[in-house]
Amino acid sequence: MPQHAELYLPASFSGDLSVEVYSGEVSIADMVCSDLVAETKNGAIYLKNVTAETVTVETKNGAVKLQNITAGSVGAETTNGVIKFNNVRAETVKAEIKTGAIVLKDVACTRVHAATSTGGISLEDLRADFITLHTSTGTVSGTVAGREEDYAITASCSTGSCNLHDRQGGSKQLDVRVSTGSVNIKFLG
Repeated sequence: MPQHAELYLPASFSGDLSVEVYSGEVSIADMVCSDLVAETKNGAIYLKNVTAETVTVETKNGAVKLQNITAGSVGAETTNGVIKFNNVRAETVKAEIKTGAIVLKDVACTRVHAATSTGGISLEDLRADFITLHTSTGTVSGTVAGREEDYAITASCSTGSCNLHDRQGGSKQLDVRVSTGSVNIKFLG
């Protein structure tokens, strides 16, 4: 028989929150706290409407979906699944996955690092000063706020097409590396 637990905290709660389960979904919504940690071995992690100093989520097998997050730093890691960030505001954002896709939609931060071994990285209106996007096998595509001239760019594709070229200058940095796959990034101006 499936087990289900719900935890309600007082509206005045502002401490640290750590949720760990072995197998099952973790879902946290409408939370303001200092540090938030959510971990599961097998299952998805969903965070919505969260404000915290740090947000850290980790699962071995399952999706990670973060929506409407405001934090100093946000980190997500999974072995198999997908990582989706939607409307995330932070100083630093880190997303790492072994097998699966990373989707960064309406993410605004100073520094973003997204890496996957097998899977693509999709961007929509990414706003960051320092961007690192790496995949061994997959495509990196989407839109970045600003002009291409704003960025010093390092771009490499071992096998596949790349619409970016290395360039110096610019006060921001963009590092895109793909072993097998393509790069198609457009700047929104």
